[in-house]
Amino acid sequence: RQFLTCRIIDWLELLHFEILQQHDLPSGFFSPLTVIIARKRTYPIILTPEKIRFKSNSMLQPLEAFSSKAES
Repeated sequence: RQFLTCRIIDWLELLHFEILQQHDLPSGFFSPLTVIIARKRTYPIILTPEKIRFKSNSMLQPLEAFSSKAES
Protein backbone atom coordinates (compact mmCIF):
# COMPACT_ATOMS: atom_id res chain seq x y z
CA ARG A 1 0.00 0.00 0.00
CA GLN A 2 1.40 3.38 -0.95
CA PHE A 3 0.77 6.62 0.94
CA LEU A 4 1.44 10.18 -0.15
CA THR A 5 4.53 11.77 1.37
CA CYS A 6 2.53 14.72 2.72
CA ARG A 7 0.16 12.32 4.49
CA ILE A 8 3.06 10.46 6.14
CA ILE A 9 4.59 13.75 7.28
CA ASP A 10 1.21 14.82 8.72
CA TRP A 11 0.99 11.55 10.68
CA LEU A 12 4.54 11.96 11.97
CA GLU A 13 3.77 15.51 13.14
CA LEU A 14 0.59 14.29 14.79
CA LEU A 15 2.68 11.73 16.70
CA HIS A 16 5.07 14.52 17.84
CA PHE A 17 7.92 13.79 15.44
CA GLU A 18 10.11 16.58 14.12
CA ILE A 19 10.93 16.24 10.41
CA LEU A 20 14.67 16.81 10.01
CA GLN A 21 15.17 15.97 6.33
CA GLN A 22 13.24 14.71 3.35
CA HIS A 23 14.83 13.38 0.17
CA ASP A 24 13.25 12.17 -3.06
CA LEU A 25 15.62 9.60 -4.54
CA PRO A 26 15.93 9.27 -8.32
CA SER A 27 13.74 6.81 -10.14
CA GLY A 28 15.01 3.30 -10.46
CA PHE A 29 14.18 -0.10 -9.05
CA PHE A 30 12.44 1.45 -6.00
CA SER A 31 10.69 4.29 -7.83
CA PRO A 32 9.36 6.52 -6.40
CA LEU A 33 11.32 6.41 -3.16
CA THR A 34 11.23 9.13 -0.51
CA VAL A 35 13.47 9.08 2.55
CA ILE A 36 12.18 10.94 5.60
CA ILE A 37 14.41 11.50 8.62
CA ALA A 38 12.45 12.36 11.74
CA ARG A 39 13.17 12.64 15.45
CA LYS A 40 10.71 12.12 18.30
CA ARG A 41 10.15 15.31 20.29
CA THR A 42 10.51 14.87 24.01
CA TYR A 43 9.08 17.21 26.59
CA PRO A 44 9.91 17.41 30.28
CA ILE A 45 7.44 15.69 32.56
CA ILE A 46 6.65 18.90 34.46
CA LEU A 47 5.61 21.65 32.06
CA THR A 48 4.67 24.21 34.71
CA PRO A 49 6.73 25.26 37.71
CA GLU A 50 5.76 23.80 41.05
CA LYS A 51 3.02 25.73 42.80
CA ILE A 52 3.71 27.40 46.13
CA ARG A 53 1.75 25.55 48.77
CA PHE A 54 -0.57 27.58 50.98
CA LYS A 55 0.52 27.45 54.61
CA SER A 56 -2.59 27.02 56.69
CA ASN A 57 -2.95 29.35 59.61
CA SER A 58 -4.24 27.94 62.88
CA MET A 59 -6.91 30.65 62.90
CA LEU A 60 -8.36 29.23 59.69
CA GLN A 61 -8.97 25.83 61.24
CA PRO A 62 -12.29 25.98 63.14
CA LEU A 63 -11.44 23.75 66.09
CA GLU A 64 -8.17 25.51 66.89
CA ALA A 65 -9.72 28.96 66.36
CA PHE A 66 -12.40 28.39 69.02
CA SER A 67 -10.02 26.79 71.49
CA SER A 68 -7.56 29.69 71.28
CA LYS A 69 -10.35 32.25 71.86
CA ALA A 70 -11.75 30.28 74.79
CA GLU A 71 -8.34 30.20 76.49
CA SER A 72 -7.83 33.98 76.14
